[in-house]
Amino acid sequence: MAEEIHVPIEAEEVPVADKPEKTFLMLPASQWKKIGIGLGVAMVGAGLVYLAQVLVGLNAGAWTPVLVAVASVLANIGRKWLEVIIGSYALPTPPDSL
Repeated sequence: MAEEIHVPIEAEEVPVADKPEKTFLMLPASQWKKIGIGLGVAMVGAGLVYLAQVLVGLNAGAWTPVLVAVASVLANIGRKWLEVIIGSYALPTPPDSL
């Protein structure tokens, strides 16, 4: 039988990409803006359900979380609709590279 030859291979250091490491809270401003918009939409949805409970006497019971989710989706649709309607009058957004 033929004898197997084992040659050790030296590992070379592979340079890591030149991007800085990002931790959990180190996000670009554009991402924080999106997170803030999502938070605002969720708060508007919760506020709409709260107003419905106070003004109309709506009692959804165990379905309240589902109702908040649906109201948040409707609030987001309304926000997008307003962006289309008055989008040309909105302030320009700064570039992400700042």
